[in-house]
Amino acid sequence: MKTVFIDTLADFRGFIAVDRVLIEPVRETDGVVRWAESSPQRDVETFDGVPLSSLKPFFFAERETVFVFDGTHFRSRLPEVPPRVFFGVKACDAAALAVQDRFFAEDALYQARRKSALVVAVDCVSPCAGGFCPLTDSGPLVREGADLVLTPVTAGWQLAALTQLGETVLTAFQAATQTVRTLEADSAAQTRQAVGDACIAAFGDLSALAAGLTRIQAGGVTTEIWETLAIQCLSCSGCVNLCPSCSCFTAFDVGQPQGIVRERVWDACLYDGFQREASGHHPSPTPGARTARYWFHKFSPHFIPQQGRLGCTGCGRCDAVCPGVIGAKAVLTRAGAC
Repeated sequence: MKTVFIDTLADFRGFIAVDRVLIEPVRETDGVVRWAESSPQRDVETFDGVPLSSLKPFFFAERETVFVFDGTHFRSRLPEVPPRVFFGVKACDAAALAVQDRFFAEDALYQARRKSALVVAVDCVSPCAGGFCPLTDSGPLVREGADLVLTPVTAGWQLAALTQLGETVLTAFQAATQTVRTLEADSAAQTRQAVGDACIAAFGDLSALAAGLTRIQAGGVTTEIWETLAIQCLSCSGCVNLCPSCSCFTAFDVGQPQGIVRERVWDACLYDGFQREASGHHPSPTPGARTARYWFHKFSPHFIPQQGRLGCTGCGRCDAVCPGVIGAKAVLTRAGAC
């Protein structure tokens, strides 16, 4: 892993945004930090935690046309996406992006957006207020889902390449900037690991959450407890819409002047109609069964062969927005105490 030292972020950020649309966390007028298009002339900002929004909609569109049938031919068109750079991605979101990459590996619509993207992540030096990435093995250090990763160090930043694209960009930046110097690999790795170890230590005791994770994975949460938790679910879909790794969708056909248009839209497995079959049979007929299914999918190791990791990356967004107070940390805490 090639690693260099840079003293400021401004020059590097400007370099990668010369021929790419810059997208980064931005504090908007309502005071909330979200992913948004930005400008390299804007001052570099760093934020604790993750933006309220995730990277998901930039690659897996909330609503899009799959094909149009004009009565004779089926016609599809890939989205036209300019080169983009996502700057400041945290470890949990990079891990979630890797999950989506595997899920949509053969999806042409997703890949058309993904292949034009450069992802620049940043290691965390302190815990997020609502995050628990060490428990889900998704942080605080970035290991996948990004092309380049920044690590804050004394008087500057380590910048390392994680992919071939990242190394190409890093080599070009080094050639264009005389002040960049290459770091010895072992020393850079040790420095980065020390940053990660210090951040993990600052999280404190996660044993209550770990107990809940173990119990869910063992199937030790009773049907009665899941049904009790489900009473608090309003089916608002806030958790699944903001979750960076959720990938549920449905498709439907609509009549338009150009013909029959098939669209796909985000859906939620917590909705009553998501699994309902045409016969009327429902594999998860009760709210508790749907709640159990959702969290089992997030926390069970059974899905690791498909996802490459647990479905939850510990970002904490669901806890931040759930009006029923049954986000991931709340569910793990209740499961561990039952």
